[in-house]
Amino acid sequence: MNFWRCLSSVGRLFDGISCLLKPKEIITFEGQAAMALEYLTNDIITTETYPFSWQYNADKCNYIYWESIVRNIVKEYLENQSINDISVKFHQTLVKVISTVAEKVRLKNIVLAGGCFQNKYLLENTIHSLRKNNFQVYYSKKVPTNDGGLALGQILFSLSPNSIKF
Repeated sequence: MNFWRCLSSVGRLFDGISCLLKPKEIITFEGQAAMALEYLTNDIITTETYPFSWQYNADKCNYIYWESIVRNIVKEYLENQSINDISVKFHQTLVKVISTVAEKVRLKNIVLAGGCFQNKYLLENTIHSLRKNNFQVYYSKKVPTNDGGLALGQILFSLSPNSIKF
């Protein structure tokens, strides 16, 4: 399975990890696999994470390489580790990825947006980690953080006097 090699969003990573761990055999709606993965966290607390690497170049597109995360998840799954523990460790790894990138790019204002931040565990732990490191964190409270909020932002941008007209 090579799903980790070319992901365009973290949502697809959640889908892939959920497929591996199989917390739910049949998925009937968008986001259900990710929700099943979040449910496995079950208020478990850990600071353990999976190793990851990333390419940083201030002038170019940056990449996070998920392969080592996925390989370690598969290894632990095959060793019969608890899927709950694997899920928590996966979530904590995402928190660490976000915090690491924030530290490297040295922006003090961080906006958390996108469908993955509907995940309460990921959102709360990311906010905690970033604030602990003196970042100002912004996240959606009144507008959906997923595509609904994106659409609203696009409308507002298109109505602004400085927007680019096509």
